[in-house]
Amino acid sequence: MITKTIQNPETFDEELSAFIEENEAVAEQLKVFVLVLSDYGEGLREMWCPDCVHAHPIIKQALSDAGDCLLVEAYVSREFHRSQQNAFRSHPKLQLKALPQLYRVEPSAVAFLSTLIEKECSDPSLLSVITS
Repeated sequence: MITKTIQNPETFDEELSAFIEENEAVAEQLKVFVLVLSDYGEGLREMWCPDCVHAHPIIKQALSDAGDCLLVEAYVSREFHRSQQNAFRSHPKLQLKALPQLYRVEPSAVAFLSTLIEKECSDPSLLSVITS
């Protein structure tokens, strides 16, 4: 699994496109995913979102089991997530609703094909569907 972290929501589209282009030789053969989840917060040893703490290892295992893939992770702070005006909520493709949120992406068009939200991200049968 090739992983990239995007920190700045304002440059999300550019960084996602660049990541896919950097891996263009393999991107067409690989599954591409975007995972938005909580950050660790200042002074915390785990993510501030309990659903993210629970789902993150399950998601990583499901993606690992699915074979080679590209994974973009975007971490958001509690304050940023609470804002209804945050860039991930208003993003035309992401339209973030809750954390965690996992997206399957079509690399050639950078189109978002399917999404799992919140507790769905911990469901092995749903993860199996989105990763197949």
